[in-house]
Amino acid sequence: MGERYERFVHGFRNPDAWGQPPLKAFLDRLLPNIAARYANPNGYLYRVFEGTAPILKYATPQVLGPALQTLFGQAKAIPGHYPFLHAHMVGNWPMPGEQYPSYSPQLIFDDAHSFAMSYPGDVWREMLGSMADMLKRGIVPADQQPKILAAACSTWSAKPPKAVDSLVLNASGVSADQAAELIRPIDWSNDEQIAALTKAWQAIARIMPIANRTETCRRLLALGTFGPAEAPDSGLEKWLDAQPDHGTEILSQLFPEDGLNEAYRLRLWRQIIEKASGLGVEFFLTTVPRVVALPNVDGTVAAIFDEREAISVVVASEQDRADLARRLMEMFTEAKTVTTTGRIADYAHELAGRGALQHFDPKELSASQYAILEARFKGARELKRLAGVVQQAPE
Repeated sequence: MGERYERFVHGFRNPDAWGQPPLKAFLDRLLPNIAARYANPNGYLYRVFEGTAPILKYATPQVLGPALQTLFGQAKAIPGHYPFLHAHMVGNWPMPGEQYPSYSPQLIFDDAHSFAMSYPGDVWREMLGSMADMLKRGIVPADQQPKILAAACSTWSAKPPKAVDSLVLNASGVSADQAAELIRPIDWSNDEQIAALTKAWQAIARIMPIANRTETCRRLLALGTFGPAEAPDSGLEKWLDAQPDHGTEILSQLFPEDGLNEAYRLRLWRQIIEKASGLGVEFFLTTVPRVVALPNVDGTVAAIFDEREAISVVVASEQDRADLARRLMEMFTEAKTVTTTGRIADYAHELAGRGALQHFDPKELSASQYAILEARFKGARELKRLAGVVQQAPE
């Protein structure tokens, strides 16, 4: 019956014939029958509704309004075919108006949202498309976008590929929390899910303000690591890779942030080393000196100085090496531990030799700080000048 009905519906050269007798009368009689069979007995809706949806606009409004409201209002409790009905209404929803009695597209939209929240595994991609169609064509107000996003995120929790197109379409409304939570259900052995995550995050990152993108990264750090055994922090890496600048601005803001959890900072440092060549010289000249002067960063400082070779590949020219040495020495007296102070002097000497002291002009040095310099830069002419700012121990 289904195929014969399809041929019948679409067999007319002029589709407008459905708005004229005798076809219009046939359509008006058919719609209440469709609504009455909302439970889909013997697969009736599968055979009839797909062909009928495109010609609904030709029905008498006083018939169409109640039929649609009854059909969708009753079928919403039946996960097996409710998404199917929505899938075939994309582009076919009538605009609300007095001519459609009992028709409330807002109620149908709200029911679709509730369905997605309750049955995420049963939602079809096209059902989310139906909700988006209602929003795009003004059938429901623009302020309903958060409900589409909530429905898409719920669907994502069960089947990410089914929700990705809806998230891309509505990327402008995605919050930092929603963006971060997309990582949770990903099966890292499923290429389709990983591709969906990449597609969604790239769309979100293109339009999301940098403050929100940085906050998303912060929330990803708080959620923990996600990824396969061989790359356990792939989730964080993919968010950074999704950025228009591959994460440079986020890392520039977050890595040197005072008060950031040390474990989070170490995870960011590992990403920085992986992306070192892409981040460029200025990134290292700016961020590394800022971080080594922060409190409670012993682990990060150790990791930074353990990667001197990787840094030196990027900070390669004599001028850049001298610049990094100078900036590190500017933080020499700000370092919070003797160990960090010593490692700053070591690396500065490695970068620029005795020249690292040339522009080093502290207001004062403790005796222990001077001793570190004396040991690392033995024989340097600048030591004599620096000896003059050493604080004398009280008698």
